[in-house]
Amino acid sequence: PGDGGLDLYSSIDCKLKPLERKLIPTGIKIAIPKGYAGFVQPKSGLAIKNGISIVNTPGLIDLSSIFIFIVFN
Repeated sequence: PGDGGLDLYSSIDCKLKPLERKLIPTGIKIAIPKGYAGFVQPKSGLAIKNGISIVNTPGLIDLSSIFIFIVFN
């Protein structure tokens, strides 16, 4: 309670080797009204504990985008 965001999870099982990048799907699609956008940002805990981040931070979610992110280990 009180968090400003939601946790997103991969819709597939995958492992990232050190210094590897991958497109990771979430299986989530939403409709964003024209003139608006959504943003995805990595959690600091995930980055500090596991060294994992999103390459294009913040990740822009366009109109009717399916959430797929470039994740870096």
